[in-house]
Amino acid sequence: MPRPNSIGLETPALEIPAGKDYITDFAADAWELTDRMPKMVFIERDGNRKEVEAPVGLSVLEIAHRNEVDIEGACEGSLACSTCHVIVDPDWHERLPEASEDEEDMLDLAFDLQRTSRLGCQLIITEEMDGLTVRLPGDTRNMLLE
Repeated sequence: MPRPNSIGLETPALEIPAGKDYITDFAADAWELTDRMPKMVFIERDGNRKEVEAPVGLSVLEIAHRNEVDIEGACEGSLACSTCHVIVDPDWHERLPEASEDEEDMLDLAFDLQRTSRLGCQLIITEEMDGLTVRLPGDTRNMLLE
C-alpha cells in the first residue's frame, strides 16, 4: 500500500520479512556470482598446515588474526616492526610484488630471516594470490619490548 514520503510523494511500502538481512544476503549473493574466495595456507611453528579463506584486499597479517594464527603484529600493520614476519613458499616468492625499501629495512630486524621473508602486513591479497603459502618463523623479535 503506498504511503507519502517526506516530500509528499506516495511510495510503496517495503515489507521486510522477519529474520531477513538484506545487506548480508546481497553480499552473499554477489559473492556467489564471482569466483570462490581465495584461500591461503599458514604453516605454523609446530608444522601444522592451516588453510584459511583470504579475502581480497586484506593483508596476510589481518587474515592471520582473523583465523587465530600466531602472528603478533605489534605495530598493527604500520610498518614499524618485524613481528609479522612470514617466510613465503619459494614457489610463490617471485610471483609477489617486490618488497619496498621500508619493508626491507624492517626485515633486517627480523628473527630467522630467509631469502623469501616478507612482512605479513605488506602482503595484500589479490585474486591472483589464491593458494599463497607462508611459514611462520621459529620466533619473532619485538624491538618495542627490548
